[in-house]
Amino acid sequence: MTAAHPSFNFANDTNADTGIYRPAADELAIITGGYEALRADEYSTGNTQIIVQNRLAVGKSTTDNTGYSGPNTHSTLEVSGSMATAITVTTGNITLDETHHTIILGGAHNVTLPDASTCTGRMYVIKNTIALTASISTYEDLLGVSVTLIPYQGVIWIQSDGTKWQLINKL
Repeated sequence: MTAAHPSFNFANDTNADTGIYRPAADELAIITGGYEALRADEYSTGNTQIIVQNRLAVGKSTTDNTGYSGPNTHSTLEVSGSMATAITVTTGNITLDETHHTIILGGAHNVTLPDASTCTGRMYVIKNTIALTASISTYEDLLGVSVTLIPYQGVIWIQSDGTKWQLINKL
């Protein structure tokens, strides 16, 4: 079966192009109007990702067109309500990965960033609460200068551009 003709569809769908099908092993896709809208993919044993083709609205009402992921959604991801990201207080040196977002240094700990080419777009917020400067893998500051320190009693927001870690903001 294909996206144009899903394996499971609905009797009242005159084009039979809305339903569910299996595009590959360990994958399940939801089709609307002949186009794949969502896919669940077990990309490695025990690791599943949900892929949304266009827009994803979270916490929106489906009962009116002003509040769901339709023509009035203004971003690829729109959240109506609170959201949470991971927060970690370090107890020693730390190597950041996809499970981290906000890091609060609990001491003069070194921070190792992943290779920027492996995580384009990823952002980290790092807060140094101690009165000492902490070491970090190289990032570029607002002037394009390479930096390997987190200022004492400061906060940095950094983001991967696919080549380097870029400083987005600093307090």
